[in-house]
Amino acid sequence: MTVLGQDVFAGARRGVVNFGVVSRTAGCGVLLVAALALSAGPLAAGEPTCVVAYDDDRVTAHVERVALADVVREIGRQSGAEILGHVRQPRDVSLDFERVPLVDALARLLREQNFTLRYGPEGKLRTIDL
Repeated sequence: MTVLGQDVFAGARRGVVNFGVVSRTAGCGVLLVAALALSAGPLAAGEPTCVVAYDDDRVTAHVERVALADVVREIGRQSGAEILGHVRQPRDVSLDFERVPLVDALARLLREQNFTLRYGPEGKLRTIDL
């Protein structure tokens, strides 16, 4: 067996084995496989992806093939708002946006479905009424 042009077993026949060459080569191979697997991520594997962040009445979303109701529910959870009603046209959604105002994010998600946002006296979002 040769690794990087060296006969690995020649050293063993002499009673000396340089594991550095073998372990570095094997280690690089393992790192390469791990890097490829991690860089492929859930999108390459065909899995649904749902990354939603709510901050200061703005929404960031990176969503791939996730139920619309789940995305709305996550916005409600992160904002602390109670979700009233339900999504009228359930479907899977795929979209990407960064720090979009909440009202615009919900308009993009819900399309033609009306909704109402209610804020408390301190300006904190209390309910999203679908």
